Amino acid sequence: MIYLVSTNPNLHFWDNLCDLDYVFNYFKDHTTVALDTETNGLSFAFSKLWTIQFGDEKNQFVIDLSTLENKVSLIKFIESKELIIHNAAFDIPFLYSLGAINIKVYDTFLAEYVLTMGLFNPGRSLPDVCKRYCNVELSKDQRSILTETGLSTPEDILYCALDVAYLHKVKEAQEKLIDKHKLANAVKIENEFVRVNAYIEYCGIYLNTDKWYNRVRLAEYLEYGALLKLKEAAVEYGVDPDINWSSSKQVGEVFTQLGIEIFDKKEGKNTVGAKFIKKQDHPIIKLYIDYKEKEKSVTTYGRNWFDYVQKDGRIHTKYKSMVDTARTSSGNVRQGPFPNMQNLSSDSDTRECFEGQKGNVLIIGDYSSQESIIMAEFSKEPALIEFFLTGGGDMHAYIAQQIYHKELKGLTLAEIKENYPKLRSAAKAAGFAIQYGGTGFTIADNMGITADEGEEIYQNYMKAFPKLKEYFDKTFEDTLEQGYIKTNNVTNRKRFIDNIDKVKSMMKNKKFWLKYLEAKKTKSEFYYEVLPSVKKFGTARSAIYKLGLNTPIQSTAADMAKMAGVIFLNWIIKNKKFGSIKIVNFVHDEYVVECAARSAEKIAQALKESMEEAADCFTKVLKIKVEPMISKVWKK
Repeated sequence: MIYLVSTNPNLHFWDNLCDLDYVFNYFKDHTTVALDTETNGLSFAFSKLWTIQFGDEKNQFVIDLSTLENKVSLIKFIESKELIIHNAAFDIPFLYSLGAINIKVYDTFLAEYVLTMGLFNPGRSLPDVCKRYCNVELSKDQRSILTETGLSTPEDILYCALDVAYLHKVKEAQEKLIDKHKLANAVKIENEFVRVNAYIEYCGIYLNTDKWYNRVRLAEYLEYGALLKLKEAAVEYGVDPDINWSSSKQVGEVFTQLGIEIFDKKEGKNTVGAKFIKKQDHPIIKLYIDYKEKEKSVTTYGRNWFDYVQKDGRIHTKYKSMVDTARTSSGNVRQGPFPNMQNLSSDSDTRECFEGQKGNVLIIGDYSSQESIIMAEFSKEPALIEFFLTGGGDMHAYIAQQIYHKELKGLTLAEIKENYPKLRSAAKAAGFAIQYGGTGFTIADNMGITADEGEEIYQNYMKAFPKLKEYFDKTFEDTLEQGYIKTNNVTNRKRFIDNIDKVKSMMKNKKFWLKYLEAKKTKSEFYYEVLPSVKKFGTARSAIYKLGLNTPIQSTAADMAKMAGVIFLNWIIKNKKFGSIKIVNFVHDEYVVECAARSAEKIAQALKESMEEAADCFTKVLKIKVEPMISKVWKK
């Protein structure tokens, strides 16, 4: 049965009218209530909340908020139940703006993401899960009409109600799979963190538009200067200076005239990307790369950012709670004024435009060497563990000393950093590449050196830290045996792999490989016949190996940071500081918090304790430290 709560006489065509007390009484003995909202836009910052729907599989209630004057009882009801919501990151900011703060959520979208993490296009939308678990077809055709006008027709009311009719059954079906795969802790942390995710959007981050305007004007000036230098060089080398230097096709044609190679054999296509062309020695390349960097500063971080600022002077962007590494992502400028706040240029001229509003300050807290420490603890590599236990220091200089032991023996890390920058850079490139599942080729590609040089650095790294190789191989073996990548023992999160059964089957086919190796010697017809399949297998196997190295470290780092956000938000709510202590940004291992200057020291300590408490749950041998910084502006 579908009920309507509204005093609008134009809606009294609906037979089943009731009041809020009837709704509350119906759910009196329910611990969980399905909830959905309808709005006329994608953000609470500039959109109207038309309705809230509550329901279970038997009855659904559509609350017309436009006619509801006193919302106190509604807020208390919302805070008293566990809410089943599909994609709660959208709804919760609207609930926060309504006044509901102490929210408990089971998010069927995030639960489905945890159950299918890593799978290609599994279908996680509300119609997808209703079809999968309830065999029900849901339509979204009515949405565009409703969001513009609010409730006006019987179809509107029916549309609203259906979104909460099946969520209990979806939850019930998901929980069986969650128990089967032992994913309860992973789902729990996502359901708790989505409140944090929504709070960051709700708070928004303040942009000093005067600073930004000055920064943009300077960026435009520098871009124009770089373009003039590029055109002058083009004239000098006898090519057309007036091409569109933003067109990859036209630039590629000019570079070909100048004898610059633009065909990337690895990717099998033409490219003028900086990573590829910088390996070649031609003066115009450096000028072109410089121009493209300055152009990006204008186009990506330019005047368009003024459109992202809302009436309160803040940017309220969107955050996606998880991707296939369990990390979060940010931004969606195609759908609205939602820039990527996690990939903002790190230069001080850009970041320092973001600051505390009206005399407030920012607290910046990030984990020190988070992923490196996780890798050391998981691999049990004694040299790395010893390094962190004895106080750490310059990680890249230390790795350089282990790789280039003969050259750097007896030197302090400070001496290595100052006097051997090339060896330190090589160690840094190797560390980052290997930490993310890279190989010698990756190192060579990142550093612009030969494949042999990259492989030598890689092998030296593995010789210096032999337990890493053992850990990586064991992770790969476990992945093949289990059929998924397990991330850590705290959340037990898993990353599933679509094609893993085919790879396992191919690896076990000894008869095929013996025949292939024999055919390879003679280059027989069979060899050429199966070669494409063998290459495809090799690519798939390498991808699984790389994911097996990268995923446990990144996912554990993500789980740790999410848990930290949950602990800190709970502290904010417990101390009745919701809205006054703002979490304004989250960048993987870093939280940015805004508060009044007078209480910054206390809040910085609370943030530090929250982040370190979360870290201690995941790393038992090593401690990951946080030293928050208090600043008027956002900076490292």
